[in-house]
Amino acid sequence: MQATDDRAFLNPLTDYNTRSESLLAKGDSGELASTHLNPLQSTATLLYNEVEKAYSSGGHVDLRDSSVYTGSAGVALLHLKRGELAKAEALVTPYLKGLRGKYKDCTFLCGDCGPLAVAAIVYSKMGEQYSHQRSECIDMILQMEKGVCASKSLPNEMLYGRAGYLYTLLYLQREIGESCVPKQAIVDVTIAIVQSGVDLSEQLRHPCPLMFVWYDEYYSGAAHGHAGIIYLLLKVVIKYPDINLDTLLVSTVDYMMSLRFPSGNYPSSLESGERDKLLHWCHGAPGFVYMFAAAFEKFGNQKYKEAVLDCTEVIWKRGLIKKGYGICHGVAGNAYAFLCAYKLTGDVKHLHRANQFALWCTKYGEHGCRTPDRPYSLFEGMAGTSYFLYDMAHPGHAQFPAFEL
Repeated sequence: MQATDDRAFLNPLTDYNTRSESLLAKGDSGELASTHLNPLQSTATLLYNEVEKAYSSGGHVDLRDSSVYTGSAGVALLHLKRGELAKAEALVTPYLKGLRGKYKDCTFLCGDCGPLAVAAIVYSKMGEQYSHQRSECIDMILQMEKGVCASKSLPNEMLYGRAGYLYTLLYLQREIGESCVPKQAIVDVTIAIVQSGVDLSEQLRHPCPLMFVWYDEYYSGAAHGHAGIIYLLLKVVIKYPDINLDTLLVSTVDYMMSLRFPSGNYPSSLESGERDKLLHWCHGAPGFVYMFAAAFEKFGNQKYKEAVLDCTEVIWKRGLIKKGYGICHGVAGNAYAFLCAYKLTGDVKHLHRANQFALWCTKYGEHGCRTPDRPYSLFEGMAGTSYFLYDMAHPGHAQFPAFEL
C-alpha cells in the first residue's frame, strides 16, 4: 500500500457524495442495511472466533493479564457485546477469586476496577441469584474512593489515574443503575481531579487553568492527558448540572483547541515544538473528538461542533494508520471518531466514512500493518476490531468501548 508518510497509508477509499448508496436499512430501526452489514459481521465473527480460540488454548495470550486494556476483562466485554454471558463469567470469575483483600489499582483500563466492574455487570445480567457477587464487586470498587481522592501521587489520566476510576463509577451507573453508585462518590472524585488540575496550573503559572501530568509529560490526548480527563468531567457536569465547573471547563477546552495544527490534528502533549505526527485515539485528533462533542452537548457553542468536524477531516485523510486495526492506536479506533460525529450531527457522510474504514478492517492482516504486541486484546488487537465491526450494526448507538459514555 502507498503511504502518506511513515505512519499512514494513502487513503484509497471512496468518500461520500450525494449519489452514495444509502447505508441504513429502510424504516426507523437505525440499523445498517444488510448488504453493507453482512461483510462487517462476517469479519467480526471471524475475528471473535480467533480470539476465543486463543483464550481457549492459552498458548498465545498471557492468562495472567486480567486487564480491560490488553487482558481477559477486555475479551469479557466482547463476550458481553455478543450476549455470551457464560463465556464472560468464565473469564472474570477466576480473577476475582484471587483478588479478595488484594485489590488496590483503581483504574478501569489497566487496574482492578475494570475486571471488577465487568464482573459486576456480568453478574447483574445473570439475575438476582448473583446479586451477592454483584454487590461484592461494587463494594470493592467503592472502597477505593477515599484513597483515590486523598492520594498525592496518583495521576489523573485514564489508563492509570483518577479519570479511570471516575469512568468506572459512571459506567456502573449506566449499566446497572443510578443507585449502585452514590452521587457523592462521583462528586468527590470530580473535585479531586479538578483541584489537582488547578493546583498544577497555578504551580506552573500556565495559561491553561487545568493542568495534568503523567510521567513528567503534560499529555493532551485521550489516554494520558487532557482530552480524556476533560471529556469525563464534561460527562459529569452534563449528568449533574448542579456541579458548576463551566468556567474552568470552557477555558480548558478553548485552550486545547488553540493547540490545533494546520492539518486539523492535535499534539500528543502540551510541549512546544512538537511535530504533527500521531493520529489515533490515545494521541491526537481522534481522542479530541469526544471532548469537543461533549463540550458542544454541554454548552451548545457551534465552535465545538466545528472542532469535531475539523478533526474528522484529518482522520479521513490520515487515519488508515500502519500501526494496525485496533481501537487504541489503529483504524477501528479512528473510525469510532466518525461514529461520534455521526451521532452528533446526523450527517450520513460520517457514517459513510466509518463504513469505509470498517470495510478496510475486513481485510484484516492484508495491508502490511504492524502486528500488535497483544494481538487478541481489546485495545490493541482483534477483540477491539471485532467489537467495532459488531458496533456498526447500530451506528447511532455505537460507543468506543471502555471510554465513551
